[in-house]
Amino acid sequence: MNQGQAAAVFEGVYARRLDMIHRFPPGLRALGTRYIEPLFVAIGPYHRHLPRVQEMERMKRVAVHQFMQDTGLDWDALLAAAGVVAAQARALYDIPPAQNQGGDDPAAVQVPEAADQGEPQPHEQGAGQQEQNQDGVGPAAEQALGAGVQEVLAAGHHGIPLPPLPMSNAGFQEMLCIDAFFLLHYISMRDADNVPPSALAHLFYSRRSLIDNDIMLLENQIPFFVLTHLNELHPIFLRPFVAKLATNFHGHKSTRRIPPFQHHGYTPPHLLALLRFCMKEPVPAPPAPDAAGGPQQAPDAGGGPQQAPDVEDGAQAPAPDAGGGAPPALDAAGGPQQAPDVSITFTAIGLEEIGINLNVSDRNRFTDMAIRKRSFGPHLFKDPLLLGRELVLPQLFLGNVSSNYLVNMAAWEVCTAESYVERDTIVCSYIRILAMLMHREDDVHQLRAVHLMEGELTDRETLDLITSLGKHLPMGERYVRMLASIEEYKLVTWFWIAVHKLFYLYFKKIATFFAAIGSLAGVFKAFELVLVKKHQ
Repeated sequence: MNQGQAAAVFEGVYARRLDMIHRFPPGLRALGTRYIEPLFVAIGPYHRHLPRVQEMERMKRVAVHQFMQDTGLDWDALLAAAGVVAAQARALYDIPPAQNQGGDDPAAVQVPEAADQGEPQPHEQGAGQQEQNQDGVGPAAEQALGAGVQEVLAAGHHGIPLPPLPMSNAGFQEMLCIDAFFLLHYISMRDADNVPPSALAHLFYSRRSLIDNDIMLLENQIPFFVLTHLNELHPIFLRPFVAKLATNFHGHKSTRRIPPFQHHGYTPPHLLALLRFCMKEPVPAPPAPDAAGGPQQAPDAGGGPQQAPDVEDGAQAPAPDAGGGAPPALDAAGGPQQAPDVSITFTAIGLEEIGINLNVSDRNRFTDMAIRKRSFGPHLFKDPLLLGRELVLPQLFLGNVSSNYLVNMAAWEVCTAESYVERDTIVCSYIRILAMLMHREDDVHQLRAVHLMEGELTDRETLDLITSLGKHLPMGERYVRMLASIEEYKLVTWFWIAVHKLFYLYFKKIATFFAAIGSLAGVFKAFELVLVKKHQ
């Protein structure tokens, strides 16, 4: 391949970056495999050979079989529907073709038509079902793929990013069919009003945290257009399910039906991107339920209610400036002009010293970040002129699942951001702001005290995660604008900041001094009265 061909390939990959199913960014892999590899179920081709997901590979067959029973469709119909989009979907993965491209992929998962025994049986291949070695790969697959399999497995054992196993077109089509219909069936069964009393439903319920975690990993995705295409066979709502997963970032849970969010005509490349879009968009008022308890709108192609097309995610109107002013001008390179000497070493306590208090936003969205003037409230006594500021951030509930979501949304932004404009790096900006506020465990405790940070992780775990993640992320536009707003505030109100800092740092000493003066005044007054009485 010469330079021109290499450049053409690179430009082609870059043009499709928003639609690609990316591998985890190399700079973030040091965070650990728990953010990269599935714990329970593999979706797509990248991790389907891991030993720990082989049990769910069999359970996915059961789910597809139950889907066929519920819908009355046979395996050929499902496979044919997946075949319509298989070639387009395969182009979005970085997987090599199998050597035996003319036949079936020996490492591919096989699922037949529904059988009478209650569980799908594998297609007959000579002696029947192949044994699997300790890495979950059949011996026939190893023989067909040769040393490539051994290289893949050896790479995984040494912590190197795991390259996918080669796949034939037929094998990819079957895998896509199984994984897509498994996801659709799982989403359908997660609906509280549509859970049949079955062993599979019990498995899904008892392992829902693991499954919810795995289906939002960056490397564990299938294209969203595949889901919407196959969803036409048996429509279900997809967007309300993603909105339900977004509640993992909230410190409180609701038993009410989660309403779908406004998608503004946005078509995501996969479920992870849809979750990110949900977390950066406001949630509308719940729609009036129909007789069946669901929203009155008809489902759109993505399984959510139909909405009037507004603007795409990449063409949204610019948001107001985080500091309350107009958006910054662009420099010659197309990025926002940064103010000189912007400090990036603020802490929660340091901001308090200069009169900037931390506050929780009204909505749990990553876009709800701003530096704004104080309003009448609890700080009126300390700041009667309302010269101080508030750093407003959304509350974050960090648990095992939500931390995985946060890391993988940031990883997707790293892979797809065209530049550091706000719409491309809002999650990165949010994490960078949190990392700016955290340097010690006491800083995390301070954020918990004002309810900006909650969750299952300890202060040390939260500090390690946010700081380790933040230093590898780009500085998003919102992050830079908020730092510039803080610097502008320091320049404009420098005299008030000096007075505030004096009282903030030495309030107890000043209060003690005046109390001592008052005590001495009382002593002198009493002494004076004694002298007066003595002379009388």
